Amino acid sequence: MTQKKKDIREKFEVLTPQGYEHGDKPMKMKFTKRTSCIRCGTCCRTNPPTLLKPDIAALVAGTLTPETLVVIRDGERVPAVSEKEIYEAPFEMIMIRGRDGSAVCRFLSGENVCEIHENRPVQCRAYTCFGPQATVTGLEANRLTRRDIFAEVPVILDLIERHNEKCSYRALGTALAKVADGDEAALEEVFDMLQYDTEARPFLLEKLGLTGDVLSLVLGKPMNETISLFGYRVDREGDDYIIRPLETKEGR
Repeated sequence: MTQKKKDIREKFEVLTPQGYEHGDKPMKMKFTKRTSCIRCGTCCRTNPPTLLKPDIAALVAGTLTPETLVVIRDGERVPAVSEKEIYEAPFEMIMIRGRDGSAVCRFLSGENVCEIHENRPVQCRAYTCFGPQATVTGLEANRLTRRDIFAEVPVILDLIERHNEKCSYRALGTALAKVADGDEAALEEVFDMLQYDTEARPFLLEKLGLTGDVLSLVLGKPMNETISLFGYRVDREGDDYIIRPLETKEGR
């Protein structure tokens, strides 16, 4: 009997490393509720904010610039930070461009210091990991868009509109679903979208003198890259482009 009690005690010691209060009674787990930010930087590494219309003030002031932003286009597929799930954007969203292609905010530096803290985006101000979240209602209506950013540049607005018509992600998803069923006409639709998107980029870089970062805000990420999140890849063989399904984990 004594030996059995000892074995049970040893198991509890593993589960409750704080020890025992009285005899075999385990101590209660102690939790401390935080009431303020401890500057761990987790939110700045995993939750890029969606910019809202009031954030246009940071662009006017020069705190944010087109080079520091990225667009998630309507219907674009986006991997979660964990990269275990893929989400479909319900509408266009503007976010701060991550550092070196990651989700880490480009304005996070040093000992988890925000370089634009006094002028940080609205969602950053509202976010509190240590308490109830302030929900942003009416996100679709209140979000910042490329039309807001380039309101004074009609030539770019026209380019965005035409590109949206020619290279819709929702149309791409529909066409690829048909391709999977052997629809050759749908495959031509996909090629047309990829060709327009690919050829428009160097043309605009040359004609408008845009930087690569600004161009990726104007047109979004290249579709021959983002198509991978739809389950396909684009290979180039000479002057030809070939669309192939991504291999599954089983190699099929």
